[in-house]
Amino acid sequence: FILQQSFPRWFVTLLQRYEARNSNSNEIQMKRDYESKNVNILDARQRDYLKFDEAGFALLDMSDFNFSSVVNWRSQQDIKLFQSALEAKLRKELFPQATRIVFTYSVVRGGSQFGDQPAAINAPHLDYSQNDTARHEFH
Repeated sequence: FILQQSFPRWFVTLLQRYEARNSNSNEIQMKRDYESKNVNILDARQRDYLKFDEAGFALLDMSDFNFSSVVNWRSQQDIKLFQSALEAKLRKELFPQATRIVFTYSVVRGGSQFGDQPAAINAPHLDYSQNDTARHEFH
């Protein structure tokens, strides 16, 4: 799966078509048994206000962070500078009772190096959630 993320979209599409043709009938039947649901996908940047307690999502104002201090988004040292500022903001605004905040790996979007992810422009994407119950309900 991780390797597929760095492949061009045309290759991933071909791979998915190949897998669908070569899968057994049980897998195809499982795909047919899923229930379709309508989902409204909204652009958080075009919303006037998002209440974190209701939406489970918030856009944080990071204008007080000096982004010029992060020269290389592939450098662990530079990423740690940003994560430190972000952690302070998270503890202050969203999770004041948190005893620990752990960051997963960083993703470079729109880059041209191996392992970079496609830019998420005009396309929805889902972020991680530590609320496993909500995650299972969504999927």
